[in-house]
Amino acid sequence: MKKDKKLIAGIVLIIIGVIGLFGLIGETADRASLAIGSIVVILIGAALIFLAWKSSKKTQNVQSQVASEALNACNQGINTVYQKSKEYEFKVVGVTFKNVGGTSRQTILRKIKYEQKPFDELVFFSLKVYDFEGRPAIGVYADDTQIGNVPRDEIDNILALKDKIISVRVDIIGGQMDEDGNQLNFGAVATIYYSDKETLN
Repeated sequence: MKKDKKLIAGIVLIIIGVIGLFGLIGETADRASLAIGSIVVILIGAALIFLAWKSSKKTQNVQSQVASEALNACNQGINTVYQKSKEYEFKVVGVTFKNVGGTSRQTILRKIKYEQKPFDELVFFSLKVYDFEGRPAIGVYADDTQIGNVPRDEIDNILALKDKIISVRVDIIGGQMDEDGNQLNFGAVATIYYSDKETLN
């Protein structure tokens, strides 16, 4: 019998048993037999509900264990990839500019650093190549929002790694007060993780 059928049967039996106990209030010839029978039915119903709950808990434990093992395997795979990867670091430029529409990149960096909406969850950093005045440029993005650019003297190096990039990490720096109590600008340092193989993007 499946756990949901056990649960339903247990509830029905308990209801029948309770109704039987209410029958003791009326004129009943054999109250002792009715009471014992009702209690037995209630106990059987309770036992079925307990078995259904136990089966459900066991299933949840198995599912939780499978999910945990899958997550561990995934993490091990990711760690293996990163252990075999190389790093390339550069300082993001253009962080004081405004994006199209007037949004301040300083405001965006502050929200990322202090995990404010819409950057209060996992942020995906990426690089996007575009044309600027007839020359290639590379923007640095947090989700779909530009936070700066790759320095001009680093563009050729990044383009050479473009097809080998595994992921991009960005650390937000600055934003603290100087000795005079003035807030310093936020900055960003990007780290590219890449492989020697061109099969990872």
